Amino acid sequence: MQGGVSGRSPKSNAEKHIGARVLVTVDVKKFYDNVDHRAVFRTLREFGYSTAVAGLLTKLTTRRGLLPQGAPTSNVIANLVLTRPVDVPTRAEAEKTTTRFTRFVDDIALSGDNPSAHIGDVARRLSSCGLSIHRGEKLRIRPRSMPQKITGLNINSGRPTVPRQYRDKVRSEIHGLATISDPAKRAEAARKISGRIAYLRQFHPAAAQLLADQLAHTHR
Repeated sequence: MQGGVSGRSPKSNAEKHIGARVLVTVDVKKFYDNVDHRAVFRTLREFGYSTAVAGLLTKLTTRRGLLPQGAPTSNVIANLVLTRPVDVPTRAEAEKTTTRFTRFVDDIALSGDNPSAHIGDVARRLSSCGLSIHRGEKLRIRPRSMPQKITGLNINSGRPTVPRQYRDKVRSEIHGLATISDPAKRAEAARKISGRIAYLRQFHPAAAQLLADQLAHTHR
């Protein structure tokens, strides 16, 4: 588990798959819309909570019977729901073929010589939880000769890097500040840009500093 866990992040998730001969990434289809209060309650009971406590925690962590996307508790609950039926058996099977397996909430990654062999098993395990995987463009199988991207990061260079398009977008947003006449809206836009630069700084400190200087010059 790389999401919703202290000390782990998209960066730590990507690092697990660096150097992979083949990378498979797939996400769970409409995950938050398909984890209802019954699944949450059942999972909490399986982890040893009493009926009363599991019921109370379910009410506190669901909204209109579902996991609310963006709530600070939802990623933790998601991890609990998927740990035993999906993570544990997938990891055990992956280790038999020296395949690396990680999950960042509803984003699943497998890498190695033949990670595609595990896709069907993962799909069946998710199905047992009432979930399914995207079979279209969100199921990506990428050899090392192609761009390998995971949780928004490229890993072909031997380390996680932010795609150039992201950096270009931040630069464009900085230039766009000049077109915002309302001071409050301009300040809010600048704060959002600062957050994106802080994210970029984890991977490209020099490029992030250049963007920060441009932002400071533009937003005076």
